[in-house]
Amino acid sequence: MLALQCCGDIMRQFLTALIIFALGLPAIAETRKTLRSDGVRGVCLGCEDRGDRSVDQIRALRTTVGGDQSYKDIYRYNYNKQKDRKVAEVCSNFATDSGYGPLGRHVMNILNEREYPNLFDGTPDLVSLCPAFPQLGPEEKKVVFVAIMNVMALGESTCGAGPHTARGPNGTAVGLLQLHRGKEGSYESDHRHGHGPEIGCKNGDGEKPESSLKCGLHLLDMQFAGKGELFSRSSHWEVLRPQGRKQKFKWTKKIVSGLSVCK
Repeated sequence: MLALQCCGDIMRQFLTALIIFALGLPAIAETRKTLRSDGVRGVCLGCEDRGDRSVDQIRALRTTVGGDQSYKDIYRYNYNKQKDRKVAEVCSNFATDSGYGPLGRHVMNILNEREYPNLFDGTPDLVSLCPAFPQLGPEEKKVVFVAIMNVMALGESTCGAGPHTARGPNGTAVGLLQLHRGKEGSYESDHRHGHGPEIGCKNGDGEKPESSLKCGLHLLDMQFAGKGELFSRSSHWEVLRPQGRKQKFKWTKKIVSGLSVCK
């Protein structure tokens, strides 16, 4: 069964590469034609626009032929990061080598452009890690945030396998994303950035993974709106703070830049 799956992956990759090559031929021919017609300056008028269209075609083709393989990228990151199959199994709540886990699907189900508009807009530092982000559709953008929430959970609680509470200067941190127990509602900003009253964080959200993720996405959306950055010195999570002593923000950079959907 494993051999058949491997052969299937190789065949999809081969077909994708073959069709991408075929799509590129007309663009190459057009570029040469234009260069010959304006050989003195060597300027290819309109090549940038054609290149952009070619990139979009290639990305769409990759998704159509091979499907989005980013869940495998997330799974491999979890396993390679920890070198521990038990940790990878716990983090498989976000992604496995065959699809998204229950928490990964939960993130994709609750994310929407009305409630989290700033996440879908992105930030310059996010785009630098995921160059394709501005061209991605809503469902593809959700994949990026599954990866980000995955690495946040990995850094804070080893995806839930680590201690569920920790004492800190601002109270007791609890749960998957180590939110402050009984104070989650205080994260809410006076300015909701367009959010309705049903959106945001409520006291007790840190006790359950699903509500932790919902609150975490809200906080990240507010960070995008207020700071315009994925990585912020004032972020709630160490994996998003570039000044962190352990430099865990590099975990986030690696997992996002490694996503198939971002390339």
